[in-house]
Amino acid sequence: MTVGFYCYSAGAVSNAILAWILLVTARGGRRGFWLVMASGAMALWSLCLAVQEAYGVFTPVWIWTFETLHLFIWLLFFSKLLHRGEHPRSLAHPNRIRAGIWLLTLLQLAYLWLSPLVGQDIYDTFEPSNHLFGNLGQAVVGLVLIEQFYRNSRVDQRWRIKFLCVAVGT
Repeated sequence: MTVGFYCYSAGAVSNAILAWILLVTARGGRRGFWLVMASGAMALWSLCLAVQEAYGVFTPVWIWTFETLHLFIWLLFFSKLLHRGEHPRSLAHPNRIRAGIWLLTLLQLAYLWLSPLVGQDIYDTFEPSNHLFGNLGQAVVGLVLIEQFYRNSRVDQRWRIKFLCVAVGT
């Protein structure tokens, strides 16, 4: 077994425990539901990568699909935290943000699954390393959502969310 296997396994166990605790306490309404979903997705993603490290059973397309989907759920969680607030710099249309997240994810998944099929004909466009741009796009959207969530929170309440923002942003 490799170090990666143990690290991914620890991530799977800790995220599964977090999801279970959040599910048992059942607080937070819709936002709590999305946090349970995000923690559960992170646990499944970590488990898949631990299995990949140990046995190598998944193809690269499946690994990137798992990566894309777990980031998609985290982005949806942070988009649910945004609301039309009184803050002058708040995002006015979180539904448009969610639609953009859906579109970005669907385009990235289509690219991942279709690029091997047409890769021989149009190699420059469907180069295997180009799918990294989708992950970079998801990361940028995630950072923007985290920044907006922090910026739109009340100043006297920011101490409650700063560790969440720093942890997920990192």
